[in-house]
Amino acid sequence: MINDESKHSEMTNDTNLVWQLLVKKRKFVLLATLLITITVYVFTSPWVIKPKYKSEIIVYPPGTNSAKIFIERDPRFGADKEIDEHIQIFESVKLRDSIIHKYDLVTHYNIDTAGPTKAYQLHAEYNDNIKIDRTRYNSIMVTVYDTDPVLAAAIANDIITIGDKVKNEIIHTNLMQIFYSIEREFKLKSNALDEMALKVNAATKSTIAEGAKIATLNTTDIIRQQANIQSYIKVYTEQQKNDLARLLQQYLNLMESYFLLQQNYLQAFTNANSDVPSCYIISPAEVSYKKAFPPRLLLTLAGGAFGFFTAWFIVIVINKFNQP
Repeated sequence: MINDESKHSEMTNDTNLVWQLLVKKRKFVLLATLLITITVYVFTSPWVIKPKYKSEIIVYPPGTNSAKIFIERDPRFGADKEIDEHIQIFESVKLRDSIIHKYDLVTHYNIDTAGPTKAYQLHAEYNDNIKIDRTRYNSIMVTVYDTDPVLAAAIANDIITIGDKVKNEIIHTNLMQIFYSIEREFKLKSNALDEMALKVNAATKSTIAEGAKIATLNTTDIIRQQANIQSYIKVYTEQQKNDLARLLQQYLNLMESYFLLQQNYLQAFTNANSDVPSCYIISPAEVSYKKAFPPRLLLTLAGGAFGFFTAWFIVIVINKFNQP
């Protein structure tokens, strides 16, 4: 008990000595605190650090890249896959270079075009000022910082607009490749059907087979021609003209595969010439004249606190050294 009381008494005495020392050296502590506070306040002023303004736009990606599916049954927000795809597009080199070129950011960021690291400096500045983030609500937020509040809002909105265009171009290019592939296959199938039709007409000494021209007929005429061919097959089978029956069956099978490929061809053509659904803009970027950087008040208060505790620490250390 005596030892505990002794320790408590020593701690109390030490605390009193510290406070007495602080009161004694209060002018130095206050002067140091005031000096550092003023210094931080001056160095965070617009004359030293040009303030930056922030603009944000929030979007949801569509749930599909197909205009047909989007219109028919899927006008919903995108899930993880679509969100990740859109973030990659918004962060793509193609979009970045488009923004840099459109707003002449090389000049705006004061990049030294003669320097060997001009590209690195430009891209580093771009990445510092433009952020693409996924929110906890599974939306995408594009944040732009700039010394020009109007330009910050314009860049933020254009990232989404140009992003949709880039996505449209990428998907359209892929769909066109698919279309050209199906088109080549469809032409080969059309030629094969015409050749088979000539063989059928020559073998049956008739004009029962029309070849690829059948695609120009309406549905009723197509069904009628298919039924006519099937009746010929039945007759030739009954007459034991198996070669003719087999030839007509081959032609009929080829015609069915031709119609199936024609549907794929028409769908590929429609997809290749349709626009991809755009992002849902939940909150467009607006011009904000509220300074986002530097946080002058916070830095000034932090500087003042740092000055106060630093001065206090110096006083205590000097006092320790001066003690006998």
